[in-house]
Amino acid sequence: MKKIIFLLLSPYFVLSQTDQTCSDKIDLGEDINLCTNEIVTLNAGDGFSKYVWSTGDTSKSIDVYDEGAYIVNAYLYDSSKVIDYVNLDGENDFINIFDAQSGNGILNNINAGILQVRIKILEPFTHGNVFFYGSEDDDMRGLELRISSDLKPFWAFHPGPVDPFEVLFSSKPLEFNNWYFITATWDQNGMKLYIENELVGQNSIVPDMGNLSSKVRLGRMGSDNSTFSKISYDFLKLYKGSDFDGNICEEPNNELLAYYEFEEGDNINLNDLSGNNRNGKYLNINSWENEEIVTNCNSDYCVSSDTINVSIQETPPPQGQSLQFINCGNNISSLEVIGQNIKWYLESGELVSSLFELEDGQSYYASQTINDCESVEKLKINVEFIFDQNLVELPNHFTPNSDGFSDFFELNYDNFKNCNLFSTEFNIRVYDRYYRLVYEGESESNKLWDGNNNKGDILPTDTYYYEITPVFKGEKQKEIIGKIFLER
Repeated sequence: MKKIIFLLLSPYFVLSQTDQTCSDKIDLGEDINLCTNEIVTLNAGDGFSKYVWSTGDTSKSIDVYDEGAYIVNAYLYDSSKVIDYVNLDGENDFINIFDAQSGNGILNNINAGILQVRIKILEPFTHGNVFFYGSEDDDMRGLELRISSDLKPFWAFHPGPVDPFEVLFSSKPLEFNNWYFITATWDQNGMKLYIENELVGQNSIVPDMGNLSSKVRLGRMGSDNSTFSKISYDFLKLYKGSDFDGNICEEPNNELLAYYEFEEGDNINLNDLSGNNRNGKYLNINSWENEEIVTNCNSDYCVSSDTINVSIQETPPPQGQSLQFINCGNNISSLEVIGQNIKWYLESGELVSSLFELEDGQSYYASQTINDCESVEKLKINVEFIFDQNLVELPNHFTPNSDGFSDFFELNYDNFKNCNLFSTEFNIRVYDRYYRLVYEGESESNKLWDGNNNKGDILPTDTYYYEITPVFKGEKQKEIIGKIFLER
């Protein structure tokens, strides 16, 4: 299947009023005509906050192989904001969060919940920890949000020291030094993972959170010998209940368990902004910064839309007889087909030139190309060789004197070159001028008669008459009658 990269360039869009058309228009270009089995990549270009295609895709580009009208809505948000965040250096710093009010873990017996966090990956690591809630021992029960070495987030439940580790990997990787809003949910139907508004993974694993009292750790796993992660945090929220529809611009309709914004304070205490007194501690952390980011959640935006029509040209195969009788020694160009820009293929699929020599009993396949679209279906032609007497050349005299020249009454089959004449034999009868039979025989070569009779006696110089019956592929052909002058 051939793939076409069709880059659709868009300009920079100027913000207009809320829910208004952008002052500049996105242009998907001219309508596209595809050949059968071709794929085109439609790319709406950079510079937008969100893309929504009529196919349901939300990426800036989509692969298309079906005909139809494709519509893209490109949204540009006025959504910049300044955030304060904390940096973990990946050496010895992390964050611990407790439930000082109840003395139990924040997520103890919470069998349905939502974790939301905005993070930035600062450098590569192996299975870096973003969020951990579970036992102090890595081999025991707990929830984990981590980043793999290929930068794909994974949301996991560790059921205990015996059962296997249940991991839900994201279908898309992150990039270094970019901010990402990640949402991870769990309930009785399983676990889900979102990056921004996009669902990137789900499974049917049901985490067992019963009697799981633990602290939350950010940037490190539960045990004291676990590795550290070089990562930045803007905020983190935990909810009871899993009522989340993928819209990060609206607050989930669930009970807020804990809420943290990682602003610089006394460098030690992390306050729970939910009022539930689930505070935490910064350990060995001394780096805070602020930055202006785009959140894609402001109500001021403009939208630009365009439609492109994709049609598919289905080129028919060329026309011709499926069984064709051909003289041996010919090539593919001798086959009769009607079509444009014909290409020839063997049964194996190999493309061959028009000079390819035909073989008896073989099949050959022809396609045609119209407007740069080659037919997928091909015309199959079976070839059967025939014996054409018009191609037979016989001499009118010969001199059987053993001088190496014209010693035989010999059939000239230059026109049969590359033919398998061993599948052809010739029955010959020779008569003298009185029409008395002087020789009768068979020959599988082009040497038909040596000038002797059947007893081996030398026949004198004279004119003789012959009747030759070719036998081609076991079938007798039309008799060839003529005369030959034998000269001694």
